[in-house]
Amino acid sequence: FPYTTLFRSVGYKNLDELTNRLDRFSYRVLKKECLDLPEKTYTARFISLTPEQRKMYENIQQEALTMFDNGEMVTAPAVITQLLRLQQLMSGHLKTDDGTLMTFPTKRMDALEEILEEHDGKAIVWSRFRHDIKAIVALLQKKYGKDAAAGYFGDTGDDERNRIVQDFQNPNHPLKFFVGNPSTAGYGLTLTEANLVVYYANDFNLETRIQSEDRAHRIGQKNPVTYVDLICEGTIDERIVKALRAKIVIGAKVLGEEAREWLTLKPTR
Repeated sequence: FPYTTLFRSVGYKNLDELTNRLDRFSYRVLKKECLDLPEKTYTARFISLTPEQRKMYENIQQEALTMFDNGEMVTAPAVITQLLRLQQLMSGHLKTDDGTLMTFPTKRMDALEEILEEHDGKAIVWSRFRHDIKAIVALLQKKYGKDAAAGYFGDTGDDERNRIVQDFQNPNHPLKFFVGNPSTAGYGLTLTEANLVVYYANDFNLETRIQSEDRAHRIGQKNPVTYVDLICEGTIDERIVKALRAKIVIGAKVLGEEAREWLTLKPTR
């Protein structure tokens, strides 16, 4: 074409009219209405913080509350940044202001190990943190063999990604544990050899959660799928999981007094 026209969206209008016109030519079908898939089961494994983690959790809380009361946290991203620090802490690592990565013992890894020991088949483990993925893969490879676990995250090359999925979907291959970042691996992949999905550290993104759940729960899955969230009781873990399971957008919740409430939660054990 000799000419190119550029359009820029400046707003919306007549949406009701557009919807009515489209309704004559389209209709909505839910996944559960058109696919005969096994049931989903949701459960949680509760974990206590170590004394060191509890102390650090309270220190971060106090800093965050001071910022909140001083008016330094008026947007959802600002609040989520503080929630992210608390979440890192519960996973056993934390970046300092100068970029240094601190690591310390956590009972979270012990809980994951117990869950996977109780399961016979293949399993998916999701974590938003690269440090977690590498540590989990190292643990599982040491315990079950080098070929038993593989990590799938941003640095994983395309050829390696394809190989991991193919090996995992091969019921006779020793690759038993797929350990991935849900924002990287949570879309489009078929991982139906797994009927256990563990969320080690949840992403705050609702769409990412929904999509990552569906990697195991799609055409080809013949068994019920169990989803396990690791939760430090009385912490933001509980609110995050509750919001995601209820399909609530977290960014819209962590504002105003509700944000303050999330930041004042106290670990119960």
